[in-house]
Amino acid sequence: MDNSKNITTTKFRTVWDEFANQVHSIKFTPEPDEHEIGNLTLDFTFQKKSSKTVELFDNLLNLRDFHSKRKKIFEPVIGNPSNHLFERNNYDGFFERYLKEFSHIDRIKTVIHIGIGGNEWGTKLLVDAFKNPQSPEIIFLSSFDPNLNGHLLQRLDAESTLVVVVSRTLKTKEVISNLNQVKEWLKKEKPKDTFKNIIGISENNELLDELEIPIENKFVPDGILGRFSLWTMYSLTAAIACGADAYSEFIKGAQIIDKHFRGQETPSNIPILMAMHSIINQNIFEHKSTNIAIYDPKLKYLNPYLQQLKMESLGKSVTISGDAVELSTEGVVWGLNCTQAHHTYFQWLHQGMHPTSVDFIANESLTDLFEEYKYQRELLYFGNDCANLPPSQKLKGTTPSNSIKYKELTPRVLGSIIALYEHETFVKSVIWDINPYDQWGVDWGKQSNKGA
Repeated sequence: MDNSKNITTTKFRTVWDEFANQVHSIKFTPEPDEHEIGNLTLDFTFQKKSSKTVELFDNLLNLRDFHSKRKKIFEPVIGNPSNHLFERNNYDGFFERYLKEFSHIDRIKTVIHIGIGGNEWGTKLLVDAFKNPQSPEIIFLSSFDPNLNGHLLQRLDAESTLVVVVSRTLKTKEVISNLNQVKEWLKKEKPKDTFKNIIGISENNELLDELEIPIENKFVPDGILGRFSLWTMYSLTAAIACGADAYSEFIKGAQIIDKHFRGQETPSNIPILMAMHSIINQNIFEHKSTNIAIYDPKLKYLNPYLQQLKMESLGKSVTISGDAVELSTEGVVWGLNCTQAHHTYFQWLHQGMHPTSVDFIANESLTDLFEEYKYQRELLYFGNDCANLPPSQKLKGTTPSNSIKYKELTPRVLGSIIALYEHETFVKSVIWDINPYDQWGVDWGKQSNKGA
């Protein structure tokens, strides 16, 4: 470690210790702390904070060169792993034009979407939440299934089926296996123009050629990781299912957050405040997990999406320079849609021995669910420590939480929610000095394809 690095590390540790001491010294009483942004309301009422903690957190960000790093992730550079940010802030209505020009889109009754991980969860989330009833049936193929023909393909009409294969590398064994089975079915059903109805979206142009994807059906985005792919051409299936206009609204929701994140100072910057509260809970109060409690049945795939976003981006143990991290990094991100969650693990949240923090996401228009959200949030923080209750019935309380609320679920609202979490994730990576844009655990796992 060179001397300048030693000095920076020492300064960071000094400010960090002051930050932690300040948090511990706060005599905290919950007071309303709501922030409006776009169509969202962010509520930090049940998070421990003070103006001094925000000031010290800003100092920590400055020591990590946050402002130049934030600027860099929005720059369009070939191979930049954050190019999705440039793409969504320069979206030019491509899907509207493409779907108008796609010669036989009106004949398509079924779309088979072949992808896994980030190339599945984002699209699945959008389709489940906003699918137009008149759009084609969408079938997702992700896990390895050696008998697709026996239980799925035989019921489909090949002529009216569109196959969309999405994979950054085209080296994922589940994707290749499923694609090969679908190709064999198409060869049998459509021997003359087998590949007319296959669209391939991947950085690996060479493998797209080997898979015999027609040149007019190939799309080769640059520098787009799976967990950020829903902002790009990889979301073709979602645009077909939900409509190009809905997809444009989704993009606009993210753009609102991007503008806010780039322009606001720390005290009023919502993603930075989200990251600060998360780091306080994880690194100072030693919460090893974050529960995502969602009170909107249309967002049942948001939990796995956020799991991948946070745990793949932040599940690291060494810094960008290869040293051991100074602070522990992301814990477990988990959850179910409520009220399923109430009957599954809320007992553990209320009376278990392992502290965790909770992110509530709640739709105000769903009156019964919203009332349940408000009740659970207060019960988790205040508990029910009444003198006349036996110990087995007492709830400890003190569980910290954020809330993201909205009056109605729209594509714009969902775009804003996801962008908030993306930027929170980036801020945490800066504090922890880790690279949020690699995933070597996943990449080495793919080597099993080669018999490694």
